[in-house]
Amino acid sequence: MAEEERPLLLHATMVNTIYVRERRMKKMAMDARDLIAKYDGHTWLEDMPVERLTLCKMGAQKVEGELGEAYEVEAEIEF
Repeated sequence: MAEEERPLLLHATMVNTIYVRERRMKKMAMDARDLIAKYDGHTWLEDMPVERLTLCKMGAQKVEGELGEAYEVEAEIEF
């Protein structure tokens, strides 16, 4: 393994839409309110500050001039 100087970026797949048949080459929208309500009160993580939430396209791409890869950002909000 090679040492990297880039900051640590943790990620989690919340919903994988790759196998949705109706998706075929069109943007997919989803209403997650029922799913959020189902897990209301569940502790997902404690004592970890979250500075921003970023939605990225699936599949990291090579970055020109660098050794690593990066995800293309679709949307981002900072807290």
